[in-house]
Amino acid sequence: MIKQSSLRIYSVVTFISLTIFFFSSCGSEKKVDPGKIAEYNKPAVVYIETYWKGKVSFPEVQINQDALTRYARMIYSSRRMTEEQLIMELINEILNRPELYVVPNPNVMKEKEVMSGASGSGWVITPDGYVVTNAHVVKVDDDELKQMIIMQAFQEQINEDIQVTIGDLQQMGLTLTDEQRQKLANVYASFYARYMTLLTKPVIQTFVNLGAAIPGYGNVQKGYPAEIKKSGEPAPGKDVAILKINANNLPTVTLSDEKVKIQDRVIAMGYPGVATFNPMLTQDQSNIVPTTTAGTISAFKKMGTGAWEVYQHDVAITHGNSGGPLFNEKGEVIGINTFGSGKYNSQTGSWEEVQGFNFAIPATIVKEFLNELNVKPEQGKLTQMYHEAIDLFFEDHFEAAKDKFKEIYDASSAFPYVQEMKEKCVAEINAGRNVAMFPYTYVFAGAAVVLIGLLFVLVVLPKMKKQPAVVIPSVTSVKTTVEEEVKKISESTTTSSSTKFCTNCGEKLQSGAKFCPSCGTKVM
Repeated sequence: MIKQSSLRIYSVVTFISLTIFFFSSCGSEKKVDPGKIAEYNKPAVVYIETYWKGKVSFPEVQINQDALTRYARMIYSSRRMTEEQLIMELINEILNRPELYVVPNPNVMKEKEVMSGASGSGWVITPDGYVVTNAHVVKVDDDELKQMIIMQAFQEQINEDIQVTIGDLQQMGLTLTDEQRQKLANVYASFYARYMTLLTKPVIQTFVNLGAAIPGYGNVQKGYPAEIKKSGEPAPGKDVAILKINANNLPTVTLSDEKVKIQDRVIAMGYPGVATFNPMLTQDQSNIVPTTTAGTISAFKKMGTGAWEVYQHDVAITHGNSGGPLFNEKGEVIGINTFGSGKYNSQTGSWEEVQGFNFAIPATIVKEFLNELNVKPEQGKLTQMYHEAIDLFFEDHFEAAKDKFKEIYDASSAFPYVQEMKEKCVAEINAGRNVAMFPYTYVFAGAAVVLIGLLFVLVVLPKMKKQPAVVIPSVTSVKTTVEEEVKKISESTTTSSSTKFCTNCGEKLQSGAKFCPSCGTKVM
């Protein structure tokens, strides 16, 4: 038979276990709804633009008039033709043998400043402005950069010259065929490839953009100049860069410490160019928002010398996603999307992208870069509040969510998407879809009181009953004791009051004495 004390212990343990389970389950980590992951992290997933600019010089294109005149006289003397026929004949001669007629003008040098750029994705890792992206999004080799500047100027100048030439011919009533236009482009390309040079050292500027344009409010934080604090090498190197922008109270993402496994569900966020700048969409900044796609981890592959691995996954990403985060099902970053797969098309001679086989650099590599800079990932207070507000929004507590978003806005009006979410809350409230908050505080307080009371009844009270019994004296015995004490005090008082002492020397006097035995003073 089970003892009563054992039953008490069993009851207490069971109750405490259930209570701990109830309370701990309220805040335990678990898989997060993909929609929440997107909303949690949207403010911290940033659009990164890198611009490079430089100045080139080149001589003005000039036609060798002497050579062209000799050719004109030769053909005109051999056969009669109209002026229009003669001009077209001369044009074809120039297009077919440009090396004889197209020459630089030594007296006229032109300069052209060009700007170009690229874009990618990134994510904020600390509230004070540290940002993670790919190295290849923000870093370009010097020689490659010079070539890019020249090619940009090259293409722009060719297009300008072609438009001018075609316009001049049209004024003369002449039109070039497609074949002639292609030959004209080749003539200019050959000329500028030979004579165009870089005049100044290229300048690179990187900007980190947070949020999107909101009608009536403009852009929510856009275009922070960024400093490259540390950069690896583009793939197959450790393609990671850490940027710093001058800002505070920024939204952040959380880095994961968990082990990644094959077939883990993952979510990518970023700014793919084909979706962000699709020509069918409205061409304004309100469409520059992160795109969210999902898939699974499919393999681990070795990089470079085999000293480290990358995650292979089938999440749809493309150009523009580079540098963006790859999340696990808890909404934590496990990697940085870096490159995809492709194959050479022998028919077109071009490199074609193959979807479904993409790669992310693990978060452990990102942590190496952060550690070298003594940067510790941190979730800011406003980010925590934003997550709480999103939770309330998803639970249809729109009134409470609106108040929370307002609290964030009051603390930092630049926090991305807060104003937009406030307006969504108002719309839901006006539509009558708000759900009042359940009084969890009172429930938890009541549960705590019940727990304390039950512990007292089951644990403390039984122990009190086991203490040795206290003997309480009867009323009669108490009365007798009191009377005896009173008698003693009375006798003591009487004795004390009948004793006399000499007023002169203080000697104790005998009862009935008339004079002090010590000093002889008469007793009064």
